[in-house]
Amino acid sequence: MKRYWKLISIVLIIVLVIGTFYIQSSMAASNYPEFVIETVSGNQEEVEQLSLLANYRNGMIYDNVTITENGAEYVSEGSFLEQLEGSYANAEIKRLQEDYRHFMRGKTGSPRLFFEDQSKVAYADLSMETLNNRYKPSDFSFDISVLDKDSDKNTSFELPLPERESYNFVSMEGVYIVGGEMKLITHNSKGRAGSVEIHVYSINIDTEEIVGDEVILKSEEINDNSFLEIRKENANGNLDSNRNVLFEYETFEEVKINEWESYLEPTEKDFIVYNLETNEREVLNLPEEIRDSANAVFVSDEKIYFAQEADGKPEILIYDFDTERIEAKQSFSIQSPVSELVFNIKNDKLYITSSYMNMRTKATILILDLKTGETLYEGFIKMENPRTEQMDYELYIRGTEIE
Repeated sequence: MKRYWKLISIVLIIVLVIGTFYIQSSMAASNYPEFVIETVSGNQEEVEQLSLLANYRNGMIYDNVTITENGAEYVSEGSFLEQLEGSYANAEIKRLQEDYRHFMRGKTGSPRLFFEDQSKVAYADLSMETLNNRYKPSDFSFDISVLDKDSDKNTSFELPLPERESYNFVSMEGVYIVGGEMKLITHNSKGRAGSVEIHVYSINIDTEEIVGDEVILKSEEINDNSFLEIRKENANGNLDSNRNVLFEYETFEEVKINEWESYLEPTEKDFIVYNLETNEREVLNLPEEIRDSANAVFVSDEKIYFAQEADGKPEILIYDFDTERIEAKQSFSIQSPVSELVFNIKNDKLYITSSYMNMRTKATILILDLKTGETLYEGFIKMENPRTEQMDYELYIRGTEIE
């Protein structure tokens, strides 16, 4: 009898916890504002596939929210499991989970851990063991899975990272399959000074072994008084299957003001393209004024799209890999610094969104045709039926997804 009472007690506790969870979630969600996309001009169908990923904050209240043409969906309004994850999954990851449930079981994370083409879906991540329950890494290894779509065969294996004892931190930056060979791009740090190396590991999927390890960038090439920052430009949250990978690296020199104060002065900035098919590295020959002021916002196999400011307005520069020069420039009528905008590109359309909004600042949405320069859609994010307690909110748009 005691056993049954214990079981009943456990069930009651579970029901109470879950019930309390949903009541609290419901009460919290009722205090959140409703955001909608308001159309100013253009075809409203252009925003049907657009999702804005944002962080909502009002005093001590904080939540992640996705805004679409249908309104706002807060994480706290989701199921118990969705809230445990902390935020909604990337749209590309959701699609993979729906299409390849068995393969995706137990796999989560950024799109940079996945690759997909017409014949394969691939996944790779790094696992790390610790020494004596401390956080100092003692072992790094690749966890790799490849699904053949035609045969539905799933190949999974683990490979130790070469010279793994040399690194104190390693992160995965990209997964690719080129000519039947897997290419893994990693960001490796080693030594007390935290010197940085960007590696491309080549893996033979059939023999399950690493057949190449190329260092394409490393901070040891600069002097000891400089600081190097390396960024890999990706496809804005979409699965990246490009053959060209773009890296932006910038060096800074420490300038001392006095004994206690100093600042970092930019000294050099360059863009490097690595071709995964030819294994060739190339420094882009960009005009100095573009190289120093432009930010890469999107990369495809044929072009790189840079954003810079011209007369206080954003301007898109299109660099062509074949001609190795800037092929076109397009400016747009939005009065906002490039640093305060979010960019995405898909199907020759440029999506521009303001990155911040409050009761005094409007968040603009523009969709433009990259071939013609035509504005296809203009709108803004609007709060529906605002209440007094919602007036001090802040909305940070951190990215966009296009289905």
